[in-house]
Formats: sequence, C-alpha cells, structure tokens
Amino acid sequence: MSFDYQFGGLAIRSQIALEGLRPLPADWAGSPELRVTADQGPPPPEDMHHYTWAGRYGLSLGERDGRWLFGSAVDGTFLIARDGSAMHLFASGLPPGRATIDVLERRVLPRVPILRGATAVHAATLAANGGALMLLGDSGAGKSTLTAALAHIAGWEILSDDMSVLWEADGATIATPAAAGVCVWPRSRDGLGLPADACTELPGYEGKMRFTPSACGHPAHPAPLKAFVALDRRAEGTTPSLEPLTRAEGMALAIPQIILFNPDESKSARYVAALQHLNRAMQAAPAWRLIYPAGYAALPAVVAALRGLI
Repeated sequence: MSFDYQFGGLAIRSQIALEGLRPLPADWAGSPELRVTADQGPPPPEDMHHYTWAGRYGLSLGERDGRWLFGSAVDGTFLIARDGSAMHLFASGLPPGRATIDVLERRVLPRVPILRGATAVHAATLAANGGALMLLGDSGAGKSTLTAALAHIAGWEILSDDMSVLWEADGATIATPAAAGVCVWPRSRDGLGLPADACTELPGYEGKMRFTPSACGHPAHPAPLKAFVALDRRAEGTTPSLEPLTRAEGMALAIPQIILFNPDESKSARYVAALQHLNRAMQAAPAWRLIYPAGYAALPAVVAALRGLI
C-alpha cells in the first residue's frame, strides 16, 4: 500500500501515511519525484557529521554512504538521496509516532526541494484570489497568528506556516504548498476563536497545537507570489499600515531567512543561487512592511489591509 501527496512542488509516493500533507489530485497520473520508504530498526551511523541545529528537535545533518543523514532527539533517522529523489526512514516502530512524522514534515521534508533547485525561506505563505503573499519575520514576529487569522477570518489558503518553498516556472516565481495547517499557542486559538475540532495538540510543545482549516485537506495548486510582507508588530497604535520597501530593503530582511540544506555551505554555489532566486522574486513581487498593533482585535483590519496586495 502506498500514499500519494504533494509537498513543496514535489509529487511524493510514501510507504507510510503522512497525515499533515495534502493529497495529490485524484486525477494525477505522473511519476513521483520523491519516494518515501521506512524500516523498523536502528539507524545507520554517520560517516561524516556536518551540523546540529539548536532547538527542541535536536536536528542534526551528516552523511552515510554518499547520502544525507538527518537525525534528531525524536525517534527516527532519515537517509536522503543526494538528488532528493528518495528518503528512507529508520524508526523504532512502524507506523512511526506522531512526533517522528512531525519532524519529517516540518523540519526534514521542507529541505528536500532545495536539492532539486528550489529555494526555501523561513516564512509563512498564504494564497487567495489566485495569488500568494509571503510573510517574513523572525520567530515571535506573529507569522503564525496572522496566518491563522487570514485562514479563519478571510478563508485564505495556508501554503506554509514556517518554511516556504519557492520555484520558478516560465519566468514566474511560484509559492507551492507545504505541510497543511498552522501551529498556534492556546492564547491565539482562544483570541481568534478557532474551532476546537480543527485544533490538534502537537507532540513535545507543552500546549502548542496545529490549526488545520478544512481546505487544508484538499489538493492545492501553486500560486504566483504577489508580494513579500515584513511583519512589524507594535504595542502602540490602533490602525495597521503598509509601507513600500525598496528591493534592497526587502532583500536585507529576507536574506537572513534563507534556509540552507547544509548550513555549513554558507558560501556555496547553492547559497548564491538562492540569493539570485530571491532577488528575481523581489523584482516580480514587491516588498512591503506591515506595521500593525498587537492584540487580536486589530487582526480583522490587518486582514483587510493585506487583501489589497492580492
């Protein structure tokens, strides 16, 4: 038995169920670009270690027999082909636990399209009316809360809440769907009035949960990126405003959010290609600064302001 999904512009055929991913359209008849398989058993040891990320996942990157090897503090190790065509999971039990799937979908899988020429950005992306907006900001800037607000209040489609994948097709920059839903804390759930049956607890987050609107269960289509929006949430003020940014200002805010497959490759050709791709994207999609007040009461006005960019 196998499961077919779409993620970050790739068609995936998986041996295991990946509940957070969107299915491929029912009439899809192509060949999978990424195959996911799994075995129960201990992981292979690294031949070489490259990098360890800080954070609750303890994600690490190494190599084994010429393939990339991702490990983490959570059960599960992922062996990935250099060209991003195959991923093999080693886990202590099958089917894997929810925490293992969460690491796969939110931390490992978003990096695979980079191996195939895409650019990944630490950003949220949403689509409406045939176009997409990318929300930029450091952790804590309000990306997830605003993403949930746009989905819940205005019915926008969530393409990504954390790692966004950009491709170029026929000269146009395209934002493509990643994992479904958005991760929020209980205070955001309550402040936005999110339906309880659409929120599920995330493993290892001490109360954080994933809000998954009903639309996230259906196939999604790539959307042309219409604008970059840098979030500037402030305690004072009552009215949101949008200020245009020059391309240089937009690039200065976006460059630190580029996600490298291997952070040790900060001077690599792949990083240079990502910079060039981002620069071309900002030529086609202007950058804006959204200044808006903290507090849930202001979010409907923020949603209205962003609607004009689409």
